[in-house]
Parts: sequence; C-alpha cells; structure tokens
Amino acid sequence: MKKHILFIILITLCFFTKAQETLYGIEQIKGTESTVKDRLAEIGATGDYTFSVLMPVGGCPRCEGSIPLFFKDTKKHFPKAYITLIALSDDPIAAYEELSTKNYGTQNLVCTNYDDPLMESFHFKTGTIGVPYIVIINNNTGDFISASPLLGITYNDDFFKSLTDDLDTIKVDKISKKISNGISDKILPAKAKLQILDQSSRNINCSKLPKISNIAFSKDFSKLACLEYETSAVLLAERKANRYVFTDTIHTNNLEYYLFKAPDVPDSLAQALIYMNIMQIIYLDIAFSNDAEELYISASLPHLYWENIETEDLVYTNQACFIRYNLKEKSKAIVPMKLDSLYITSHSHFYIDEEKQRVFMGVLKGWPTQGTTAEPNSPENDPFLDSFYDFCPMLSVLTSPQYEFSQFLGELPDWHKKEHTGYFYFSPKMCHDKNHVVVADTYAGDIKTYDRNSLKQLSSFNINDVLTEKGLLVQDVVTNNIPAKNKLQEILDKKDLLPTRILDIAYNQGVYYILLTDEKNIVLYVYIHGANMLLSTDNIASNLPNDKENIKLFFENGEIKVISVDEKSGKVSLNTMTFTH
Repeated sequence: MKKHILFIILITLCFFTKAQETLYGIEQIKGTESTVKDRLAEIGATGDYTFSVLMPVGGCPRCEGSIPLFFKDTKKHFPKAYITLIALSDDPIAAYEELSTKNYGTQNLVCTNYDDPLMESFHFKTGTIGVPYIVIINNNTGDFISASPLLGITYNDDFFKSLTDDLDTIKVDKISKKISNGISDKILPAKAKLQILDQSSRNINCSKLPKISNIAFSKDFSKLACLEYETSAVLLAERKANRYVFTDTIHTNNLEYYLFKAPDVPDSLAQALIYMNIMQIIYLDIAFSNDAEELYISASLPHLYWENIETEDLVYTNQACFIRYNLKEKSKAIVPMKLDSLYITSHSHFYIDEEKQRVFMGVLKGWPTQGTTAEPNSPENDPFLDSFYDFCPMLSVLTSPQYEFSQFLGELPDWHKKEHTGYFYFSPKMCHDKNHVVVADTYAGDIKTYDRNSLKQLSSFNINDVLTEKGLLVQDVVTNNIPAKNKLQEILDKKDLLPTRILDIAYNQGVYYILLTDEKNIVLYVYIHGANMLLSTDNIASNLPNDKENIKLFFENGEIKVISVDEKSGKVSLNTMTFTH
C-alpha cells in the first residue's frame, strides 16, 4: 500500500461513547505513582518506558484497528520500550481465551477486571472508561507521559509523533483524588401508592451471564434475548417453568464481513484487515417481533471501498443494517438502512412499531457528538449558537421492510437549547398504545405524545417539573462557580443539572408509567396527565448498580410489569403492580 489511510466513522455505542478524542481525556490521580510502578513490575514491564493500550473489551470494536499499527510503530522507533495490551473485562479468563487468538501486534496480553489496582490511578473525564486509550508510562517514576483515546482518530505518522515527542516531558495532567459524599436521595415516592401483586424470580440456567448491553423480551415473556457487550453475540432463552433455558446463540459470521465490500477490493486485503482487528461487525440493539418468531437486530457491518484506487486510498465506514433472524429456521435476512444524508441517525438503539411498519431512531447533529476537533469548527456545528437550534429534530422515522428514511419527528427539547449542550445529553425512550406514540427524553425528562397514525404532536409535559411541583424531587443547588476550561468541559459540567434518568416508559389510554432513577433509588411513577394525578411505588429494590441498565417496563391487561436481569446472578426478577390508593 502506498498510503495507509482509514477513515473510520463511529456511531454511538452507549450514552457516553459518542464524541471525539478530546472528550475522552485521562488525568492521573496524584500520589498513585508507586501503585503504577508496582503494578507494571507485576505485569513484567522492563526498560524505561511502557507503551500500553488500555482497552475495555467490547467498548469500541472499531477503535481496535489502530492498536496493531501503534505497536508496530513502537517496535520500529522505540525497540527497547516494553509494550503491552491491558484488556479490561468482567470475565478476564474468557477475555484472554478470545483475545489471544487475535493479532494486536504484541504477545504481552494482560486481561484483568475493572477493579485492577492500576485503574485507581486513572481519572477519566467522562467518569468511566468507554474506549481504548494509548498510555505511555515512565517505568522508573510511575508517571503517565502521554495518553490518547483511539476513538475518532486517523492513525498516521503525525499522530504517533504527537504521542512520543519528548518522553522527558509529562503531557498528562495530574489531579487530586475527588472525595465523593455518595449519591443523595433525590426522588421520593408519592403518597398515593401502587400495590405490588406479585414479586417473583426466574433464574437463567447459568451461574454467570456475560456482560449484557441490551435485553429484549417477547410480549408474553416466554422468550428472552441478551446482547453480549464484548462479543456482539445474541443469547436466546425460553421460559420453562420458573427458569429461562438457553436455546440458541446468534453469532456474527464471515459473510457479514464481505457483504458490503466493493468488488474491486481484493478479498485478501479484507482478510488482512480482519486479521489486524480493523474490520469489525457490531450488533447494537435487539427486539422481538410481535409474534416472537423473529428477532430484529440493528448492526454495523463493514463497508470497504477505494476512494482512489490508483493512490490506494482505502475507505472503511459503517453500513447501518437491520438483521431479521428467524428463530425457527435459524436464518438471517440482512437489509441495509437508507438513511437521510444531512443528519446522522444513531442505530445503536431503535424502537419498532411493527403494525405501522415504522422504525424510530435518535438523531445526532453537531459538535461534540460529531467531529474530531477540540472546538466546534463551523457555526452549523456549534451548539453554543442559537442558530444551531433552527432545525433540530429528535428522531428519524424509517419505513419497513426496506428501512428507508421517511421523515424527521419532533424538535429537540428546550433544556438542551437553553443549556447549549446540543445533542450530547439527548437519549430518547419510546413506547406506544393503540392510538399513540410516546417519546421520553431520558435525562431532561420531557415526555411528548403523538398521534400514532399522523405522528402529529398532541401533548407534552416534563416529569421532573411534575415531581418538583409535588415536592417529590430534591434539586441540588449548583454552587460551582469555577469557569470551565473549554467548551467541552462546560458541556460536561451540565450533567450536574440533570437530577434523574428515565429507565423505561409505558403508556396506555392517557396514563404514563415512568420508571425513574436518581442513580440510587428506582421509583415507578404513574401519571395521569389530564388529571395531574400521581401514583408511585416505594423504591424498587435493586441490589446491583448494573440492574438499572437491564430493566424493562411493560403494561399488559391492566397490570404494570417491571422485569430486570441481574447478569451476575443470572436471576430474572418480575414485579407485577396494579392501582390501589
């Protein structure tokens, strides 16, 4: 190849995995230098410097393509440096078995869990590690010399030089460890309570589930699907008495690597990119069909083609697709999405209205959800300008079975405009009944109702405003008067203004069922909009923090059902509630 240029377009994988490299900054906690030195010695690091990649397994598969390139350049320019891949996983043994078969450019592979002592030395500006990072460390002092996330970068000589120039100078900031007072209670239950009719548990037939990124249930709860975070495999289970028994696993396959490869790109080149972990298949979200005979999967498949074949400039992008998996025949039908070209449609989550042949997906627009610059690079991308919000749709609507863009729906709620955060905190949840479609803004709390046929907006309210009015939401008084270092930090600081998060929502005939958390408590609120009437449960018990990520809400036959999966115990918990007040 005369040039090695890869244009990698990355679409949102989770809430905080959706911006450019500047968002994913690392700082070192002061006083952790000895911990770093000791841990590197345990790993076997030798020489003056360790050139490492810190990688959360499954956090950003497309980012992994730069890892072998980085290690190749390290061996060439710094042959005495110690190089290692440090992979973080909830199951390090399984991760080692999987990763050791791949080519990352080094045999020094360390698989460990997220509680590794080394992690105590990192402060991630987003609050958690979401993507791989290159971290260069001085073995003698335990100082982080240089660090860079691998999301949104174009790997080339200039990038490598920016990391390795002047290894005597520490380029990573150090901060004092922040002491947290813990999470305070913000939401309170209403005086009018719901009665819990049934609390039951149904175990999944395994001692420990893999890390789950999404779950789906059939309408009658007889079938369960789990999307593995680290491998993109989908696990299928059926309910047998009081247990869910695994019946099938949907794996990615080789055909999906080549389906959108241009004919003039040699298979041998594609095979080399697969071997180097550059080409990836990513399954993102799942949902059962109404009859539970099919499973819908939104996916990103590799799209490989020449930008200029004579200069050998190769382009690699995501092809957004729907995969329809037939559970009886165990077969796949793959249909590429035809999306609007002006805005990015995030297919990491989708909501399907099968009867109306529609699919709804969130929209992304502007900085910092798009781009790789440290600041907005044009007025059209700058969320700090009022003109940015002249047209800001919430959702893209696709028509099935061809999954072709048909229209935009709604406007970005006012909170995002008022705080000038653009789309950074926008994350929609959806549901419908016979005549209505409801869209909830996960973090800002806006809930909008549309006519299911015409998609005309009928009503709107904010659940945080309702709770505040009724004295059930404790709002923090923001006293931080320290100016933000830059526009990005200004947006990140706005997280303190968002006291709650909608975990899921259901709706039926004018009644809204809203599962809400303040990150400590989970309360189910039932709100009758026209009557301004509010019911609730007490706090719904949740033993593990990750329970909040694997919880679903259903309304069926006059009953409210809250169902959750605990991926560590394999227990499926079902709470059934009804009105009594």
